[in-house]
Amino acid sequence: KIYSKVSKLVVKELSKSNLNFIIPNSSWYILLDFQNYKKSLENKYKIYNNIDLFNTLINEIGFITVAGKYFGCEELCVRISLIDIDTNELELSIINDEHIKLACKNMILGINKLLDFLNEL
Repeated sequence: KIYSKVSKLVVKELSKSNLNFIIPNSSWYILLDFQNYKKSLENKYKIYNNIDLFNTLINEIGFITVAGKYFGCEELCVRISLIDIDTNELELSIINDEHIKLACKNMILGINKLLDFLNEL
């Protein structure tokens, strides 16, 4: 139930971008496809593959991912994990959107950094 709400929150934030991704139903990972940003990433950062993308995201904005190469994806993609949840902010008997936002504040901060990075391309 918690991961379902977390993934919905993250998907809502990611939907503000031009990234492609599959909405997760039962996992805590999302594979992000940056193909719509390919030319801009090549021109501004010399990013030609998902290893370059991984390195740039962590070095430029501190956004931790895993290169898609390690999941059989050769496209311009990375995998993010939806696991940075502060369970101290959750009252398990009442899990509402406000609790989820508080519990995932670091994740949302990271997604916002990613969105800002993409908006600057």
